Order: sequence, then C-alpha cells, then structure tokens
Amino acid sequence: MNPEPVLGQREGYRPRGPANEDRRHGQPGRRVRAPLDAAARSDLDQAAYFLTLLGDGRREIDDRIAGYRGEIANAQRRGDTCHADRCQRLLQDEEDERWDLQRMIDRLELRFGLRVPRKASPGSATAMRAGH
Repeated sequence: MNPEPVLGQREGYRPRGPANEDRRHGQPGRRVRAPLDAAARSDLDQAAYFLTLLGDGRREIDDRIAGYRGEIANAQRRGDTCHADRCQRLLQDEEDERWDLQRMIDRLELRFGLRVPRKASPGSATAMRAGH
C-alpha cells in the first residue's frame, strides 16, 4: 500500500537529494549503493564461502539419501524388513540433516542476497570424489 501523496506532489514523486540521485548523471530515482566497508566485505566473503560449503554438504546428503532410498527398495523386494527399517531410520536422519542445512542456506541467502553455487567447488569433497 502506497502512502498518500503530500498535497501538491504527483504520484511517484521523489525528492531530489543524494539518496535519490544517481551521482554520475544526476537522474532522480536511481539509487547508488555505497561502497562496502572492510567489515561488510569480509562478512559477504564469509557468507559466500559458507554457502559453498553448505551447498557441497547438501549435495553429499542428497547422494546419501538417494542411496538409502535404493537400499530400502532393494531390501523390501528381498523381504528383509530389518535392513529396510534400519535404512529408513538412517534416511530420516539424513533428511533431518538436509533440512537443517537448507534452513542455514536459506537464511544466508536472505541476509546477504547470495545464491548457492550450482556446481561443486573445485576443492570440495563432492568435486574430488567426482574426479573434477
């Protein structure tokens, strides 16, 4: 909901000033981000680093979840309910861990406006295992 315009102002009016001007062109309505100070830059770098680590961990958990689902299906076909139950418990633990990781990822992405890299980073365990 837009606030009511002040008498005499048209809709969409923005007062001129440093916060509402593009400093290079003097055009109203375009904001220029202030350069990040050293502390903010290091926070952003750490967030990107941890998003990469958490993304790698999530991919590894996804691989284990897929493996447990296959194990459960095979155990059920064989009629080995004991093994299927054990794998089901392990699967639940992995899904809980994935949920926790995803929650951390979501919060970092929301706070810093970053995204988890889609591919594994070159030094990650996922990439090393895949031979990259």
